[in-house]
Amino acid sequence: MYKTSWDALSEVEVAPGNYRRAASGVTIGLNKIRWEHPSGVGLHRHETAEQAIICIDGRMEWTVAGETLVVETGEVLVIPQGVEHGGRTVGVDATFYEVLSPTLIQTLPGFLGTPLH
Repeated sequence: MYKTSWDALSEVEVAPGNYRRAASGVTIGLNKIRWEHPSGVGLHRHETAEQAIICIDGRMEWTVAGETLVVETGEVLVIPQGVEHGGRTVGVDATFYEVLSPTLIQTLPGFLGTPLH
């Protein structure tokens, strides 16, 4: 068990305009992600993890299994394991929590392997 604050965690720029703070347990990962407009992440899939997106500020467009959805402040999007998805900001910056289960070590600061996206 550990306790921390988001501000105490390192914010890492993982792609231009795409910032991540990561916390992880043994089997679950939680990220706070901030996208500066215009930015996002291209289509990809997590073969071993289910993903939940909880928008806490802004507006994003996500494509999941070929369907395009707008996700706004206060909304939740759940992406099944192995399903292709990608997202981008829509008109404004966006901040969201991302939950991955099981966790993906690639999301942790300092990971030296292949990038997640």
